[in-house]
Amino acid sequence: MAEPIISISHLRKEFQGTRSTVEAIKDISIDVMPGEIYGIIGLSGAGKSTLVRCVNYLEKPTSGEVIFDGKKLSSLTPKELRAVRQEMGMIFQQFQLLEQRTALRNITFPLEIRGVKKNEAVKRARELLRIVELEDRENAYPSQLSGGQKQRVAIARALATNPKVLLCDEATSALDPNTTNSILGLLKKLNRDMGITVLVITHEMDVISQICDRVAIIDKGLIAEEGYVADIFMAPKTKIGRELILGDAIKEVKFSEGKYYRITFDGRQSQEPVISNIVLRAKSPVNIMYAQTRDVGGIARGQMVIQLPENEEQQREVLQYLRFAQIPFDEVDTVAGSEKQDTEETEE
Repeated sequence: MAEPIISISHLRKEFQGTRSTVEAIKDISIDVMPGEIYGIIGLSGAGKSTLVRCVNYLEKPTSGEVIFDGKKLSSLTPKELRAVRQEMGMIFQQFQLLEQRTALRNITFPLEIRGVKKNEAVKRARELLRIVELEDRENAYPSQLSGGQKQRVAIARALATNPKVLLCDEATSALDPNTTNSILGLLKKLNRDMGITVLVITHEMDVISQICDRVAIIDKGLIAEEGYVADIFMAPKTKIGRELILGDAIKEVKFSEGKYYRITFDGRQSQEPVISNIVLRAKSPVNIMYAQTRDVGGIARGQMVIQLPENEEQQREVLQYLRFAQIPFDEVDTVAGSEKQDTEETEE
């Protein structure tokens, strides 16, 4: 079995404030395997950006270990650490391009620092511009590029030193949805064609579901849950997991009196008419209050919140069908704004 390319063990990071100490990361342990796209997702302030800066030791952890490609970073000299960082390309939310340099010269910059000859650096930069599909923009300055084009230049720059890992810190947060999709497609292509490992930091579940193999959900400096994306998306085990998957839209739903249930599409065929079957079984319509579902290779993945009919017998019919069809469900507590496990669901 392959060894992790990044192994994080019991990592902690504290920041000393004027009046108190802030513990940004409390105790995090994860392994990232070579060639995978690994996602770390959390709400603002959860500690995810601090974590990625600890991975390449831009922030030195308070305690714990980071091992990169077999090297324990805490034991490296400054020179050795700089060499390791060249094997970790970094992509930022705000691109961080040099405004006085063209796209070509932004990409050659890290090569110049390494002492690479000018003609070799230019050749490499042009090769990377072709890979990110910007070969016709090599003489454009950042101010002449769109947001997506800037991020493509930033990705090309991150690839200049032939890194083993790309660290993406909210790399698509400043982009519109269409541009985000194109950048995610590029990252997936680089992972597939070049075998480069990608570590994605984001607060958007859509980013995770589109390109990641595995995901860790971080909450208040701790890992709330971790696993394969399909498994987490299908059945999140924690409140923060459900919140990230359902998103904020459920908070905007105007709930009236009645019974509401969240059903999880857990890998059944996408063409299966689940809601139609519920209606036929209960002989009464159900209201769809919120839905976030998608077809992933012919398999239905996602969540849906439905309002049950007022009649108690019809409610029982709906729940009995969900159990019969083995569709996971739990009751939405509309008063507390949280979800509670339906007691009948777990009865043997």
